[in-house]
Amino acid sequence: MLARFCPFVLLTSAIAPYAIGEPPTAPPPKPASSAGLPEGAVARLGQTRLRHAERPICVAFAPDGTTFVTGGEDGTVRVWSTATGDMVRMTQKTGYGVSALQYTNSGKQLAVHYTVEHLIRLLDPATLRESGTVACSGTSRFAFSAHGKLLATNDGSGNLVVTEVEQELPKLELTGTDVFAFRPDGKAIAIGNHDGTVAAHLVTGGKRTLHLAGKDRVRGVSYSPDGKRLAVGSRAADGIDTVRIYTDRATLVTEVPEMNVPLAWLTNDRLAVSNGTDAGIYDLAKKAFAGKIRGAAGSVAISPDGSKLVATGNGGLRVRLWDLPSGKQLHAENDRFPAPALMIGTTDGQALFLLSNDAAFLWRVGHQETKACGVLPGPAVAAAVGGSTLLVATAESVVAYSEFDPIKPLAAKPTRAFDKSANARAVAVAPNGRRIAWADSSGAVVLADLTGDERTRLPVVTNSVLALAFSPDGTKLAQFGRDGFLRLWPVNGKGNPADEVWKARVGRGLRATIAFSPDGKLVTAASLAQVPVFSVADGSEVFKTDRHSEEGLAQHVAFSTDSRLLIIGTSGTAGGVEVWDVASRRLARRFSTGYGDISRLCVFPDGNHIASAGAEEAVTVWHLSKGGTNRGATQNVLPKR
Repeated sequence: MLARFCPFVLLTSAIAPYAIGEPPTAPPPKPASSAGLPEGAVARLGQTRLRHAERPICVAFAPDGTTFVTGGEDGTVRVWSTATGDMVRMTQKTGYGVSALQYTNSGKQLAVHYTVEHLIRLLDPATLRESGTVACSGTSRFAFSAHGKLLATNDGSGNLVVTEVEQELPKLELTGTDVFAFRPDGKAIAIGNHDGTVAAHLVTGGKRTLHLAGKDRVRGVSYSPDGKRLAVGSRAADGIDTVRIYTDRATLVTEVPEMNVPLAWLTNDRLAVSNGTDAGIYDLAKKAFAGKIRGAAGSVAISPDGSKLVATGNGGLRVRLWDLPSGKQLHAENDRFPAPALMIGTTDGQALFLLSNDAAFLWRVGHQETKACGVLPGPAVAAAVGGSTLLVATAESVVAYSEFDPIKPLAAKPTRAFDKSANARAVAVAPNGRRIAWADSSGAVVLADLTGDERTRLPVVTNSVLALAFSPDGTKLAQFGRDGFLRLWPVNGKGNPADEVWKARVGRGLRATIAFSPDGKLVTAASLAQVPVFSVADGSEVFKTDRHSEEGLAQHVAFSTDSRLLIIGTSGTAGGVEVWDVASRRLARRFSTGYGDISRLCVFPDGNHIASAGAEEAVTVWHLSKGGTNRGATQNVLPKR
C-alpha cells in the first residue's frame, strides 16, 4: 500500500465522483459551459484535455477505471474521464500545491497532502467536503493501511511513525526508513532504506518478521494482495535497476529487470512497475511484461484491469494516458497547439492565421481543424506583420515574406533572408511594411529596409532586447530590454535614428511585449505585474494598472481597435485575459481558461473579438463584451491593498 512522494499511488485505492469542496479552499475557476468552453469564449482551437494550470504531481485510478484523479502544483485535484480525457470536476486550494494523494478505507476517504502543511486532509470522495485531518510531519511521504485505521508518516530524515488515526496515538516508531508499505491486513509494515536494508515489522509490538541485507538503494516496497510476497525495487551504484520479489520467508522468487519501483499489485501474479521513464505490468508467472510504455515519466498509475496507464510526466502541464495492451496514446489527437509565435485575425473576423513552431496555419473560427498553409525555414522565435510583409526570426536568420495575405498559402520560400541576422530574439515591421527591425542576442537592434541593403544599428543600451514595435505612423520604434526601460527612438525616411526621444522605467522581467494604441497616442510594455501606459508624445505616465504580483505577471498586451481598451494576458495559476477601460483606468472584464498562463494575444480587426494562447496549449477566441467577470460600473475599481 505504497504512497511515497505521491508519484507512487495505489492502484487498489478507490475514488468516487465528487464536487467542489468548501472553505478554507478558495473557489475554483468557473467550469466550462455545456459547449465545453469557459465563460465568454466563443470558440477554441485544440483541446484542453488532461491539463493542469501548473505541473501535475500525483495520479490514481478509480476502482472501476472509468475515471482517474490528478493533483498538481496549481492546488487542484481534478477528475478525468478515461473514455474521453475530459475533466469531470475539480477542486482547488489556492496558494498550495497537491503533493500527495491516496484513497483509503475501501475508497470511502480521500487523503490529500498539500505543500507546507503539517497535516493530511481527509475528504469525502463523493463531495470533497473535509471530514477530518490527521497530523503529519509535513512531508508527502505517508501511507494509510487498507482499512484506513493506521497511518505511517516519514519526516524525511528516516524516522517513521505509525499512528492510530482515530485516536492519533503512536503505535510504532522506526528509524532508517526511506520507503514503506503496509501489509494488506494492516498488521505489519515493510520498510526499505538507502543502504539496501529491507525489513518487516509487526505494527503491534514492533517485532521484526523479515530482514534482507543489501547494498543497493531501495526505491520502493509493495506487498502482494495476499500478503505472502514482497516486491522490493532498488537501484545499484552503477545505475542498474531491479525489482526483486521475495516470499514472506525472505526467499527470492524472481526479478524484474530495468525497473526500480513496484507501483502496486494488480493480482498476486501481476505487478505494476516503473523506473521513472518507463512503466508497465510484469507477469510473474510468464516472467515477461504483459504491457510496457516507454516515456511514462513522473507519477504513474495503472487501471485495476491493467488496460490503461496514466503518467504525469517530468515537466509541462499535460497528463498522458495510454492503452496499455496496444501502447497507443489516447486523447492525443488535436489536443495540443503549441504557443504560437504570431496570431493574425482576418478582416472578416472569421479566421485566424497562426505561426506555431515551423508551420503556418489558417483556422476558420469554430471549426475543429486547421488548414496547413506553409512551412517556415525553421521554428519561429519571433514574428511580426506590417502592411503586406511578414517578418519571422528563426535561429538561423530573419526572413521576410512579401505580399503576405493571411487567407492565402504562405510562399514556398521567403522573399528574402537577411544575412548576419542569426539568433534574433525580437522583430518588428512598420505599418506600411517597408521598414523592419530586429534585435539579436547581444542587445543590438538593426533597422533595415525591406531589401536589407540599407541598415542602421541603434546604440546598444542593454544586453538583451525583449521586444520591439513600430508606432502606427511608422516614425518611431519602441524598444524594451532586460534593463527594465522602455525607449522610443525616432525613425526618419531612411531609418536612421537620432538620440532616443525618451525612456521610461517599466521594470525588469524575463519576457515582454510592446503595444501602441491604434490612434498613436499611447504605448505600453508588459513585463511585471503592473502595466504602465505612457504618452507617446513625451513619455509621461498616463496611468498604471492597479495590479499585484499575486494576480500574475503581465505577459502580453494589446489595444482594442478603437484604442478604448487595454487587453492584458497574465500568468500564474489563475492566469487569464484582463480587459481594462483606458478612460476610466478600471478593470472592466476578465476571462479565464482555467489553465494558467496567457502568453499571446490577438485583437481581431472587427474590434469585437480577441484570441489568446498559452498554458492550455490551445487557442481561445473571446467576445470582448460578453461573458467573463464583469465587475460593473460601480464595482470595477480594483481594491486597494
